[in-house]
Amino acid sequence: MKFCGSPYGNVKADAIKWYDSEEYTKAFGICEACYEDTFVDGPFEGRFSVSSNIEPEREQWYCDNWGESCMTLVLKEDWGRFVEHVNSRIKLGHCDGEQRTVRETKWWTVRGIGPETGFHICETCYSDHFKDSRWEQVIEQLGADPHQVLTYGGNPKNNMHIGIALWGAGSRKLGAEELQRSLFAIASKPKCGTQDGFMNGLYYNIRGTLIRHYGVCEACYESRIAVLELRPFFTETPKVVPGQTYSVFNPAVDRCALFLRQFIDAIQIGVWSGYEDRVRGLTSAPSCRGIDAMKGGRWWGWPDCTVCQNCFHSFAADTELATDMPLQGATAGPEEQHICGLFSGGQRTRYLEACENGDLLEFLEFCRERQVKWGELWPAIQRLQAEISRTQRAAEIATISSHFNRTSDAITFGTPTTQYVTSSGGRYNSYRGVIAEREVAEAEALFRQSSNPRAEQARLLAIWGMCE
Repeated sequence: MKFCGSPYGNVKADAIKWYDSEEYTKAFGICEACYEDTFVDGPFEGRFSVSSNIEPEREQWYCDNWGESCMTLVLKEDWGRFVEHVNSRIKLGHCDGEQRTVRETKWWTVRGIGPETGFHICETCYSDHFKDSRWEQVIEQLGADPHQVLTYGGNPKNNMHIGIALWGAGSRKLGAEELQRSLFAIASKPKCGTQDGFMNGLYYNIRGTLIRHYGVCEACYESRIAVLELRPFFTETPKVVPGQTYSVFNPAVDRCALFLRQFIDAIQIGVWSGYEDRVRGLTSAPSCRGIDAMKGGRWWGWPDCTVCQNCFHSFAADTELATDMPLQGATAGPEEQHICGLFSGGQRTRYLEACENGDLLEFLEFCRERQVKWGELWPAIQRLQAEISRTQRAAEIATISSHFNRTSDAITFGTPTTQYVTSSGGRYNSYRGVIAEREVAEAEALFRQSSNPRAEQARLLAIWGMCE
């Protein structure tokens, strides 16, 4: 069953099953995951059925049930107010995070925080997360200049700190005052969710032996660590990290999704030590090289299926057969090279099937054949890539040189005394034009020459693809 995609939406290819009710407007749809989580075995289950609406091929659909307000009305078992909420909410449309003037919609902000902080909450987000909920008293309607242009600073999609704080407050059952304090703290800190990160930013680290290449910025700390009551596991005060830096929860960080997944797992399981171990392993691990062999490094797994440090800590460490691996962080020699056996989706699926069956024989046999095929194909693929790169560089140089000579030929000072004529019929004011024509022919020949190795490389990659 696919996870609810709101507020990011789903398309028809995601094969989501949607539910709605005859008792309210059909424009309000509930995804299968939310239906199972919220309504099955609940007071409203019999009021819903699979939607008869047909989802267009290229259109995104959004689950409308993911907000706190819907959840609150379900818990209150108030179907009348639920229908009233649904019918009024659907008229507001989807919050797209674009700028709007105050005249076009109503706005709210955190009570007592003031409009200058940028926490502007549109009517859609107000309806989704605050209206009829225990947090409604946290915010107040914003009275502002009707010509002022505001952004959706309160949209959890655009402001990830608000979204995480709301999720954390819900999971920890925080009261309105506690959530309000958290939003005040978030508003007072620089926001990290940008491609630029911070210059000389302030970061918290895990308490004890500090982890290199790991830091939680002040806004992430307030929205995640403080709201989720994890302060005892982190340093008391942030430290300046010089240079351009990023919080581990910033989407611009390559491993942001891994850090976030491990973090959420630790929260749901309730065991923090496992998160620290994973973080230490991930931050010290080089990125997986995939099909490229890597010299040296630390390896897990089996001689026929070596697993790099990154893929072990991000994927294999929590699997049932992880403790049976004979290689447990073995250090390879500086000239010893391996490829990671669990970097691709196909290999990971085969490995998980082996974990489920408790039988590694078939999996390791496939890995042995895969290693042999890699040894046959990969040197040839690399050689072809080098040949393609050489011919493309030569063709580019010839093209640039041809452009220069054509330009030079076109510039005449006075009346040309000699006109050059080539065998192909080209007529030029100077000999540079003749050279340019020759270089164009060479560039075209080089591009044609590179097409044969490219086709062969594609064939070999297709063969390798069968191993993945």
